[in-house]
Amino acid sequence: MSKILATLAIMLLLAMIFLSGCTSTTDLVDSSTPGQIPEYNGHFVIGGSRAGTPAIKILTDAFSKKHPGVTFEYRPGSKTSSALKQVANETLDIGIFARDLKPEEKQPGLNAYVLLYDAIAVIVNKNVPIESLTVQQVRDIYAGKIRNWNKISKASSPIIICDRSEDETAKLAMRKFVFGDDLAITENTVILETESDMINAVSSTPYSIGYCSAPLARKDSNVKVLKIDGIEPSVANMRNGSYQVMRPVGIGALDQNETIKPFINFAYSKEARELLVKNGYLPAKDKK
Repeated sequence: MSKILATLAIMLLLAMIFLSGCTSTTDLVDSSTPGQIPEYNGHFVIGGSRAGTPAIKILTDAFSKKHPGVTFEYRPGSKTSSALKQVANETLDIGIFARDLKPEEKQPGLNAYVLLYDAIAVIVNKNVPIESLTVQQVRDIYAGKIRNWNKISKASSPIIICDRSEDETAKLAMRKFVFGDDLAITENTVILETESDMINAVSSTPYSIGYCSAPLARKDSNVKVLKIDGIEPSVANMRNGSYQVMRPVGIGALDQNETIKPFINFAYSKEARELLVKNGYLPAKDKK
């Protein structure tokens, strides 16, 4: 009996070896859903432009929702140059910018990705009875040539002018497309530090005027977003080129940082682009 059992054991062993060798190659193919980003964990530290943060946060929140193992830590806002230097020395994983980068900011090994465009709108308090201003009227208001709303509307009240510092990204866009480099801004302005400060000031101050991100301004019911030369600051008008007062928003990351690339791929995806449009931003790949 022992010889019979031994023979049966040997035959069983040979059969198992034979079957394992005949395993189909299809059994070794990754069964994940086509086009799906493989799941992974990661913690990324972000800093940089406060102006660009709201739009970038829309993308990071959406990505974290798809990948619960990925978290993004936002550090207090800082200047673009400082943020990109911190990326270069690996203090930050991602640096946010909301303007064209200067040549000296484009460091070796650092890639800059423009992800979207943010329309800069001229805004007024809701009690100002106008829907549109011409470029020249905006210039004349900020130059102090038009001081009362009765010059261009049915309202009769001094114009309260809200402005930003010259190095702020919305001011850079206004200089490029509306004010021009040589326009001397009147001293009778209120200088606001942040975008939210601008919106709050115009929202709470009757007969005031300012400028800021159109998507953010539209969230405040006491603020009216104006057309410029009859053209609304919409995604469609940015896309067709009729509205040009906008700023680029993007991120800087080290080329060697492979772990951030799935997020960058997502930021350019169809899903992300639809999300940006829904929130009032023009995806970079949609710009002519």
